Amino acid sequence: MIVYAFQYWDCTLEEMARVEAEKCPAAAPTSQTFGISFDTVRTKSTGCNATAVVEAHIKKWWKEGAAKQTDQTKIADNNFFTQMAYSESDSFACTYHPCSNSAMKLLCYYSKDGNTAQTNLYTNGADTEICADCTANTCVDALCNVAPAAVAPVDALCQGAGNTQKALMTDSLRNQALQMHNYYR
Repeated sequence: MIVYAFQYWDCTLEEMARVEAEKCPAAAPTSQTFGISFDTVRTKSTGCNATAVVEAHIKKWWKEGAAKQTDQTKIADNNFFTQMAYSESDSFACTYHPCSNSAMKLLCYYSKDGNTAQTNLYTNGADTEICADCTANTCVDALCNVAPAAVAPVDALCQGAGNTQKALMTDSLRNQALQMHNYYR
């Protein structure tokens, strides 16, 4: 059975990432439950467009990681790519926090930890084979489009009081990250 699923944005994971990013840690937080991608992103001291910087950094994670991969086998020291490509992970969220005039912390949480995968990030298969394993009429671009069990209330993205204070990522940046993850899967 080959099942590749869309990744969905999880507002609870975003809030967990936000809490950790605001601590401006020197190293990635640890989790027994979730996959984590963490990086210190250098920025200009003034005039930084955080949305553009974060988008470029996530694309860099994928591009550099994909260049190291020759197939679905997990490669050592390719952790950013591993988290993004791991087929068992069906939801994720990212956030960032400026920690100085020249650096911010970028932190993504994934529902499953790709770095604990035994050997393979995914199973190869033809589009028709993948779609045959999806629930009826849920296959889109060779990914099964079935929402995971909700941890938080189901809505389009993270709406409500928490986002009015701009403590979380903008909807535009959430959509960009989500589209990148699903496009590259």
